[in-house]
Formats: sequence, structure tokens, C-alpha cells
Amino acid sequence: MNDRPSMDRRDFLRRTAATGMTLGLGGSLWGYRPARGQEAANERLNLAFIGVGGMGGSHLSNLSKDKRFEITGICELDARRRAMAVDRLKAAGRAEPQTHIDYKEVLARKDVDAVLVATPDHWHATIAIHAVRAGKDVYVEKPMSHDVEEGRILVNEAKKYGRKVQVGTQQRSDRNFRKAVEIVRSGQLGEIKKVRGWKNPRMLNLTDAGAIKNRAQQADIDWDRWLGPSPLIPFDYNRAHYAWRYFWDQGGGLMTDWGVHMIDILQWAMRSEKPLSVEATGTRAENSPMEVPYEIEAHYEFPGFGLAWLQGKKIERDPDDIMTDHGIAFIGSEAQLYVCRGQMPKIFPDTFKEQPIPDAVKLPVRGSHYDDWLACIKDRTLTPVAECAMGHTSTTTANLGNVAYRTGRKLKWDGEAEKFVGDDAANEMIKHKPRKPYTID
Repeated sequence: MNDRPSMDRRDFLRRTAATGMTLGLGGSLWGYRPARGQEAANERLNLAFIGVGGMGGSHLSNLSKDKRFEITGICELDARRRAMAVDRLKAAGRAEPQTHIDYKEVLARKDVDAVLVATPDHWHATIAIHAVRAGKDVYVEKPMSHDVEEGRILVNEAKKYGRKVQVGTQQRSDRNFRKAVEIVRSGQLGEIKKVRGWKNPRMLNLTDAGAIKNRAQQADIDWDRWLGPSPLIPFDYNRAHYAWRYFWDQGGGLMTDWGVHMIDILQWAMRSEKPLSVEATGTRAENSPMEVPYEIEAHYEFPGFGLAWLQGKKIERDPDDIMTDHGIAFIGSEAQLYVCRGQMPKIFPDTFKEQPIPDAVKLPVRGSHYDDWLACIKDRTLTPVAECAMGHTSTTTANLGNVAYRTGRKLKWDGEAEKFVGDDAANEMIKHKPRKPYTID
């Protein structure tokens, strides 16, 4: 009989959960495997990439293996990244695509059916809006927008032009999170008054080897275009390309990164789109030029329940102490459910007997996040699992948390008007104020 300590199992599961954050880069988080066989040439989707660093590079690696997609264009402001993307496609046996610096050239092409937008956050909504106006379907990375106002414009324009917009909140296509949503919606956990999301951040060091390796060279990048709608500043290799997420003009830190992913599932499961209020505190990294804090604790009031987002030292813990890197929790009157990447939902207490999910509660299944988007493009009666109205919901909630931190006070939110109640200063922070000529109109 082998009486190995139970902590061996916990350590294994904890390591699995901690590395779940890497699954997306390999395709597993999307539930994705390249389609087998050959798609007829006239049935392939002619796809152009706008941004091929970071997540854009990951998507390019995945879809270069998928014959349902004909990759016809690469738009990238960094010459080195642009060349690397072309080399990657050629190595995968693909034809050399046209390359661009100006994304509007891509949108003007008649041989492009859809675009995948994976730029830094401050460009997401502007490019996506112009794309739907040009008649293109869009896959846009999360967060869908950098401010609330441009997010609402994208929702309206996608509807007006009848375009299929899939937001890169790919956990909606992951079986673990979908199972959690179904359990919550089935009512088995009882009355849920508290939900939680958390991420234990990896501290960025702007002088370590990884940061130096990812620095853009000023001669290789169109810096004015990179800044785009954000204010004009001198070239800053801390922003291009390593840590732009931690400067307010280009990003929103972990709140609009992992926060959007986790908050998205919490709101999806609870069927609640509009918070009533938000307050937040946070701490910036010491002796760092980065403006956005690593540690944030944000508390939201929703009709009937409270939502907390925790990043930094103070994070939620599941009873087995497995999900120490990231996760979400639903605290019900009958049971508690915890889930993270790479782990099926865990329900406590251990004596809880999970019931079958009623057919009316089961979520439709269309495969991976890519599969889902492609199915909706081919059958225009379908709605993407992460369509832009839903992306706007979770992105807005995350953005409100950042505004609450920056103002240092509790804010009341009017979800219908998409404005803070009685707070002009806070409302200024959710307006779209682009630098010319990088405007939406």
C-alpha cells in the first residue's frame, strides 16, 4: 500500500493550474486542433492579420496550419516582426502574403474577407470599427476596446453592417469554463451572493533579458502609427514592445488583460451585464516607470450579488489550495465552485452531488473559438459565442475598475446610459479622445 502524502497530488494539480496560462499559446485553451483535410479553395476564408506580435503571433502559428484559412495579408508596424511573420508562413508551406504598414490598405482589399486584430489595446476598437465598415468580419483580441465610448461604437457598427465580430475571450470556448457556467446556471449551487476572480501577477522587470529581447528598435518601427490614437510621446522601448500594457495611454494592466477573461465568465454565468457600483484600491510597483498598478482589489455591486477582482498578494484560495495562479469562484448557499485554466470545475464540499445539466441550460457547442467564428461567418444566422456586445460588457466592467482606482472613490454606474452617476471627472476617463489623424470617423 502506497501512503504518499496528499500534498503530492495537490502540488501536481497546483503546477498544472499555474501553467494553464500557457495553454492558450499552444491552441489547447481554444479547444483547437487544425482542421484535417483540404478545404476547397473557393470555400476558404481569406484572412489578413493586423498585428503579429504576442497573441497575434500565436494566432498566426495556429491558423497557418489550418487549411480553412487563406492568409492573404500581414499588417505590422515593426519591420522585424513583419519579416518573421512572412518567414513563418513560408515555413508552414503557405504562399507569401502581401505585407502592409497601413491597416487601411488591408481593409481596402477585395481579396480579404476578414481580419484578425491583435495590436496593443489602444488600437483594437478603432481598427475593428473601420473593418466592419469596410465589410470585413473581425476577430479582435481582448480587451475589445480601450475606453467605454469606442466599445459602444463598435457594438453599434457591427450590428449596423451585419458583421460577425468574435472577441478573443476564448475561455468561452473552453470546456472547463463552459461546464462551470452550466452548473451555475442550473441552480445547483443555491443562491449565489458572492463571485470572485483573481490573478497572481508575474512582476515585469524592464531590464531583464526578456524585456531587452522584446525591445523594438526605433529604426524598425513606425512609432507615430504605433502610438496611433494615443498621445504623441518620444520613442519608448519600454512600451514597444514589452510593457505597453502597464501605461494608461495604451493599456489597462492585468485588469483589462486577465481581468477581462475572468470577469467575462463570471458575468456570463450570472447572466448579469451591468454593475451598479465599483470601488478599487491598488499599489504600483516601486521604482518603476510603469503607471498601472500590479496589485488591485476591485469590488462591484451587481443586482443580487457582489463581484470581486483580486490581483496581487491578496487572492482567493480554493479549499485544495490548487488555483494559486488564477481562477474564479462562485460562492453559493449550497456549494462553492472553483475553476481555472487546465482544471475542470471543483465543487466543495466534497459531499456535494452534482446533478445532470438540463437540456435548456446546456450551451451550444461549435468547437474551438476559431471554429465558432468561422461557423458564424458561413451561417450568418448564428451568433459568435463571444460576440462584441458580450465583449463590450466584460471590457466595460474591467475598465470601470481601473477608473475607480484612478479616482480613488466609490463610483455609481448607470448601465443603460453607460455613464457614472454625478461624477464628471470619472466620465471623462471613459470617453474616446483620439489623436488626429487616428480617429474613428
